[in-house]
Amino acid sequence: MRESRWLGEGMSKRLLGRGECLGIVTFFLASLIITAAFAEPPPSSGTIIVEGGGFSSNETLKRFADLVGTGKQLCFITTASPQNSSGGKWLRPFGLAPKPILVTAENSGSQEISDELVKCDAYYFDGGAPKLLSDAFLKNGRDTLALATIRKRYREGATIAGGSAGAMILGPATLCTCATAVSMKTLTGQAVEVSPGFNFVSVPIDAHVFVRNLYGRELAAMAQEKWARMLALDEGAAVEIPGDGSPWRILGNSTVAILHAPEHAPAPFTNYDISFLRQGDLIDPASLEAITTGRKPLSIQHGGLAENLQAPTSALYWMANDIAAGNADVFFWDSFWKPEAPIRIRLAWGEKSAAFEGAGAHDTTASLLTHLSLSVAHPVRDDFAAAVMVPLGARLDKDWGVLPIEGPRKDCVYHAVTPTTAPGVAVVDRDNIKKFSAEGHAVLINALPPDGAGQTSIIPGSIWLGGAGACGVAGDAVDKQLSLRLTLLTDGERSKPLVFYCANAMCWFSYNAAQRARHMGYTNVSWYRGGLQDWGMHGDELVTTAKNQW
Repeated sequence: MRESRWLGEGMSKRLLGRGECLGIVTFFLASLIITAAFAEPPPSSGTIIVEGGGFSSNETLKRFADLVGTGKQLCFITTASPQNSSGGKWLRPFGLAPKPILVTAENSGSQEISDELVKCDAYYFDGGAPKLLSDAFLKNGRDTLALATIRKRYREGATIAGGSAGAMILGPATLCTCATAVSMKTLTGQAVEVSPGFNFVSVPIDAHVFVRNLYGRELAAMAQEKWARMLALDEGAAVEIPGDGSPWRILGNSTVAILHAPEHAPAPFTNYDISFLRQGDLIDPASLEAITTGRKPLSIQHGGLAENLQAPTSALYWMANDIAAGNADVFFWDSFWKPEAPIRIRLAWGEKSAAFEGAGAHDTTASLLTHLSLSVAHPVRDDFAAAVMVPLGARLDKDWGVLPIEGPRKDCVYHAVTPTTAPGVAVVDRDNIKKFSAEGHAVLINALPPDGAGQTSIIPGSIWLGGAGACGVAGDAVDKQLSLRLTLLTDGERSKPLVFYCANAMCWFSYNAAQRARHMGYTNVSWYRGGLQDWGMHGDELVTTAKNQW
């Protein structure tokens, strides 16, 4: 399904409402603008290449040069960054001779600029500010003479390309800014600024997506503007879009994603489908679905939901590239939680993902296995204050919505917010630890690895097993070592009470160790979530030891 209806509905609301990028217009004028701006892109014998910004891959540049052809005139449009544009000098090693042209709101209607543009066989729109491109080439949502000239040349077979803002403007509408901070602001209710695009491509396009973590503002824009689909390009990635309706092809050495909005979401920014694509993958231009790939399907271990609170500067970048590259176990990807700017990211294996599971090699439409459900949220102000200001001991029972994991973590992230429960394991507090110590029946185990001096702090009477909390899977080398140690500590009694702890409620070593013990058949396993920090902050004794019994 094409995007015209979805785009028109949202933009009309924007024109009649806030209009941050467009100004105040009448309903009649808005209707004319929508009809012109969001009509179906006309067929063409030309080709379009959209790049994600940053660096360009040699593959993309070579392909662009081949499309332009030897001895052809390339016009390099510097409108988006008139003071800082390179003029396309980086295209010269590929046999291209770009001619810089500055189109502005003042000259875009002139015959002189049109006469320059009509001589071009190819056009490249430079990066910078997307709004400058929209304001220069469109007047009240309609083509200026400059854009009409380029559109005519494209129908005749000219090649068009753009990077960053130059790629974003080629869709039917464009977001106005590219800053990481915008993604955070939209998740707390700030409106997304949108301007009309050139509509050479039927779907809105965003650039720098994973490097700058812009998915938050993309989900907000899709919800605000009622967009059903969005094409998300990371730096180093590009998409080749033939004008004749042939499948689109992914170029470059980074990731492209397609965002699919849910028909009905239980909350804002939830249950969006995100499909990760990489070099050589194809997209059906009508449905915006991946239709073929030569990549090996992902070997994803099913685990329900992966979620963490994390900083926007480290959120989906590595995960997106890992998934697109076909690496195994990326479903469990996670990162550190940093309270300076927390957001909650959820990735779920959903109905659409399951449809691709177990597809045969002969089925060229179902071998990607890259479809996950994406939800993003920002903690409310009270939760943010609690995370930063309230002492750890006062928030040990705080439920941050992090779901418990069955078994130890498969990724090796140890310093992140933990869940408040653990499968098959009792969660205990400081009073329980005092009781265990007084009775003397339980084995207290610190699962922290050694510090730089080869030491750690322990609760008096504890055993230090400094390797017990490592990441991994049941039955691995860590399990074998831990099994030997626990057998000695319990005299082989599987009902012996075991209590694991580490630093605090943002430490996964003890969680992992407790899950490992449980899976070995120990039936009385407990987890002291507060750990050393909770024990020490109440004035209870801690001792330093170098006796690691691992």
